[in-house]
Amino acid sequence: MTQELIEELYKRRNTPLPVQRHCLAVARQADHLASLLEARGIPLCRERLWAAAMLHDVARAERHHAAVGAAWLSELGYPEISGAIACHHWLSETQTRQISEASVLYLADKLISEDRAVSLEARFSGSLQKCLSEAGREMHRRRYAQAREVERLIMEAIEGEHPSRSKRERVHCETNF
Repeated sequence: MTQELIEELYKRRNTPLPVQRHCLAVARQADHLASLLEARGIPLCRERLWAAAMLHDVARAERHHAAVGAAWLSELGYPEISGAIACHHWLSETQTRQISEASVLYLADKLISEDRAVSLEARFSGSLQKCLSEAGREMHRRRYAQAREVERLIMEAIEGEHPSRSKRERVHCETNF
């Protein structure tokens, strides 16, 4: 997916410039994580990851933007990136235990606030203030716990062996989407 196409999709959804800058920062973070994982023998499709990261918040102005953006991109013929976009706020239990484009995008998004790199602690302590109800605070705790689990999984893989993806496993990566 070309940068020109990404910019055209931003225009079609009226994606604000600050959101576009956030997406670029997330894409850079995701690509950095993917390069570290690749160096440890864990293959990911970096082109697909980059495209998903660049478009993960394309519909951010709308309610349930992850699902809306993913559905829109799938309808346009980009199902290979819509799955990661759909779950960039919450991963399934299985996805939480596997290193994939979806889990790397998920973590990269949590490590960027606006367009700046932050720790999970900083990101989640800042957002806790927005939780006005006990139910909201409980959901926040669950999201923070999931983010820490995904960070642990990915950092263990970067720093040493992790069985979530075999070094011999290859990723089929179609780059002409």
